[in-house]
Amino acid sequence: MAILESILTPLFQRAELLVPLLVAGFLVGELVAKVTGVEWLVLQVGRVATKLERKLNRPNRSIATRVYRGIIALCMMLVPTVAVGLLLTYNIPLRHWAPLVLLIALFGHGFSPVRQWRYWRQAKAGKMPLELPRLTFLFADSHAVLRYLILTGSERFAVYVVGVSLAYSVGGVVLMLVYVMVAELAQHHQGAVFGWGANALFRLLDTVPRTVTLVLLTLAGFFVPGAKPLHVRKARSYYSGLAYLTDSALGGALPTRSLPWVGEGTPRALPEHLARWLLLEVVATVMLLLLLGSGVFSNLLNIIG
Repeated sequence: MAILESILTPLFQRAELLVPLLVAGFLVGELVAKVTGVEWLVLQVGRVATKLERKLNRPNRSIATRVYRGIIALCMMLVPTVAVGLLLTYNIPLRHWAPLVLLIALFGHGFSPVRQWRYWRQAKAGKMPLELPRLTFLFADSHAVLRYLILTGSERFAVYVVGVSLAYSVGGVVLMLVYVMVAELAQHHQGAVFGWGANALFRLLDTVPRTVTLVLLTLAGFFVPGAKPLHVRKARSYYSGLAYLTDSALGGALPTRSLPWVGEGTPRALPEHLARWLLLEVVATVMLLLLLGSGVFSNLLNIIG
């Protein structure tokens, strides 16, 4: 009993700490991410991952060699990540404030409320650009841009909000940083051979966060007009569940890969589909806050009682 209590106590404490951090991340996290350079760091991780794959993943090598080189590239990125996590955990001057600022910045990167609101306004006014900032990719039409925004917004929410919250609750700063790093590597190492190590580890680490995210979004669907949460039972993947919830069809060519088409709705994504996703994100966040803060609320009820 004492062992179980020693495991659960820090977990509940970290989960309760995330409640105000999530709120701060939603309100000012995008600004914190820019000021602290977290968005820049995430971009650099992608560039380094691409360079490593270009140098190590040569087609003339055998499949086994390319798999091993992919694992080596994964370790090259994870070792300094673990070192930084340990530094933030055990360095006395840093551990009291740096992890909190980092969490707010990561949450802000996941939400990006100002950016998403601006895109929705542009789409509603019929002024959606076909080339988004930081992307050298020309979309076919505004529907393709909106599908991309829904897909990437849901991916960031699953990883940088729900995934980061659960990883930090379970394993502190070290597991949180490892999870984020593996998520970024899996996104850039899409090849079945070279990217096998990163993708296999990400599927392992992301199983619970992705399931929790879909459950939260499905429950949120009961409170969002136009969403079809009951149809999620027919989903075979996270993206197909998202398509049912937004009542659209998602897939097609993306800047880094192509996704198979899923969903039974229209592929002509409209501003109301993006608005529906934004509402789903807000309601799901409220539910996540209630889940993480359940210990706080139970303590308040005990005090009142």
